Amino acid sequence: MTIYNRRNKIFPLYLILLIVMSVVLIFRTSFYVHAEPEDGDSVETTENGSPDDNDSSDEKDDDAQSDNDSETSDSDGADSTADPDSTESDETTGVDTGNLPNTARTPAPAITTLSGIVMDIDSGTILYEKDAYTKRYPASITKIMTALIALEKGDLSDTITMSKEAVDNTPSDSSNIALDYDEKMNLKDAMYAMLLNSANDSAYGIAEHIGGSLSGFCDMMNAKAAELGCQNTHFSNASGLTAADHYTCCYDMALIGRAVYAYSEFKDISSTLTYTIPATNKNTERVLWHGDNMLFESSDYYYAYATCGKTGYTTEAHGTLITFAEKDGHRLVCVLMDVLPASTTFTESAALLDFCFDSFHIIQPLENFSFEKDDESSAMLDNYYHSLTHGLPNLSTDTSYTLYVRNYITSENIERTVVMNDSSDSEIAGKIVFSFEGQTLGEVNIINNDYIRPMAPTVKDNTASNKKPHFEFHAYYIIIIAIVIILLILLIEVNALQKKRMKQRKGESAGSSANKKKHKKSSNKLNDDDPNNSVNSENEYSGGSDINTQDYTYPHKKYHSIRMAKKKPLTRTDNNRKKEAENE
Repeated sequence: MTIYNRRNKIFPLYLILLIVMSVVLIFRTSFYVHAEPEDGDSVETTENGSPDDNDSSDEKDDDAQSDNDSETSDSDGADSTADPDSTESDETTGVDTGNLPNTARTPAPAITTLSGIVMDIDSGTILYEKDAYTKRYPASITKIMTALIALEKGDLSDTITMSKEAVDNTPSDSSNIALDYDEKMNLKDAMYAMLLNSANDSAYGIAEHIGGSLSGFCDMMNAKAAELGCQNTHFSNASGLTAADHYTCCYDMALIGRAVYAYSEFKDISSTLTYTIPATNKNTERVLWHGDNMLFESSDYYYAYATCGKTGYTTEAHGTLITFAEKDGHRLVCVLMDVLPASTTFTESAALLDFCFDSFHIIQPLENFSFEKDDESSAMLDNYYHSLTHGLPNLSTDTSYTLYVRNYITSENIERTVVMNDSSDSEIAGKIVFSFEGQTLGEVNIINNDYIRPMAPTVKDNTASNKKPHFEFHAYYIIIIAIVIILLILLIEVNALQKKRMKQRKGESAGSSANKKKHKKSSNKLNDDDPNNSVNSENEYSGGSDINTQDYTYPHKKYHSIRMAKKKPLTRTDNNRKKEAENE
């Protein structure tokens, strides 16, 4: 079956029909591949469009921050009475508190340093603090943050090259190891120079190597401080030189100290008493000595439990010091800022560390705790259980929870208060608050194990008009699309073939016309060459009528005009001659 247009172009109708049917099939199967629910059927969906799995995730809160805030000891030594049980051994923790020298309520030592803090490295618990959140100039303990960024972002085997800016911008009267222009050394040697000899030129070179520039490195320092939770810190250089926008506080420096102490490379470098930097491309070898007198046994300021540290001093900052110490499995960091003379930081740091090591221990206040109603340890929940009008809920808590407290506070004399939430719209049913003599020490959450997350509201839609078809792709669409493409290619080929045939026919028609004109021209030439032919504008046939033989042709006979031209027509003169012959 074919379709004809006015130009005689022929298109296969079956191809068009197949294409239309394929398109209809795609749309029909796409939008109606799933059977629509009948009237009365309900469609249930959750808020996010997926089935609710009813799985309940762990929502236990981290209580480390509350420990930091609640377990801070008073520096004014308000405690004055001894606890009679303080000499007993703490069997629940395995720590023999009776062997500790300071089991009474001995106050913390008085210090002349304007700001100070002692923090437990592992838990972040503050054991002592004095004006620890006031902004102060840190001086060279800034290099603790510089070391942290270098260890986090760099490789100790990297080679750093001293730029002109690093050399020229380091004051010659400040701590340095006289690094020269384009002098090269590896990052490890530069770290030794910075942490032992407090070399400001080395700190500048490290900053440029890690951050690309000093300003870029300071951006990294400030970003890391924010990540650690520092709120009163801003760094504008890598060495600690005094600047209006370069400051921190004891609490923030303790957080930075906790972070850097996690790197064994820092402890190895910072605990080294002396180190020799090999010869470089510009200088001979250099011998370095640590500036922290608490590390040298020969020093009057030697502290046996100190593992490493960093000193600092400027005219504006006065003496500053950060010290790391370990004893009996406890790890502490002590930060002191703003004191004169600077050597006071050594003696006062040692006094504070001794006090904290000797006056604090770790307890587990919930080690033998149970929520069972008949358990004696759950007596504090009696009022809560009696108020229930239904079965007991399945409650639990973190029984391994620990507190870092003074030695006279034990698991037996600590106060526990249960605070239950008013509503039951959470997995956390309440909390247990720990306190001693009105001072809150910490808290832990109570978990309701029977809690089931509420089902997301279901949506019923029984109105057919609201049902919207949705497109869903299927594998057989590829076959349909391939068929359509093949049909389109065939249609294009057929169309091209038809155009070619039309062009050939036009060529044949043009050739026929040319032959026809050629024959006409030949016949006219024959008439002109015949001497007996006197055909002119007045030629007549025997009937006496005038006729033009070239115009009087019959289209249905191919060469009629040529035959007419060869036939000699009768003339008026011939007729007269014939009549004359008859008369004679």
